[in-house]
Amino acid sequence: MGRRAKQLTLSKEQRRDLELGYQEGKSHAYRQRCQMMLLKSEGRSSADIARILGCCEVAVNGWLHRYAAESLQGLATKPGRGRKAILDAVTDGAKLKEVVQATRQRLSVAKA
Repeated sequence: MGRRAKQLTLSKEQRRDLELGYQEGKSHAYRQRCQMMLLKSEGRSSADIARILGCCEVAVNGWLHRYAAESLQGLATKPGRGRKAILDAVTDGAKLKEVVQATRQRLSVAKA
C-alpha cells in the first residue's frame, strides 16, 4: 500500500554502543530504545518491534528518526520531561524529618 520500509544499518562501533546502552543504561526507557535500534538493524519491521516491546509502531518510527538525526544521544530522555518534584531534598529535607519525628503515629498529618 505505498508504505516505505525504514532500514537501519549500523557500523560495528554503533552496534557496540547500542548493545552497551541496552545492557547498562540507567533507565528502562533508554534500554528499550537501544533495543529498538538493535532489532531494527536486524531487518525487523516497526510493527514487529512494537509488538515485541509493547509500544506502538509510531513510537518506534519516531525513535528511529531521532536516532538517525542525533545518534545515540537522541535516545536519551531530554531534560524537563516528566512530573516535577513536589519536595526538594535540600530545602524541604530537614523540615520533613522534623514533622515525621513529631507525628510518627499519624503520618497522614505529616503528609499534609
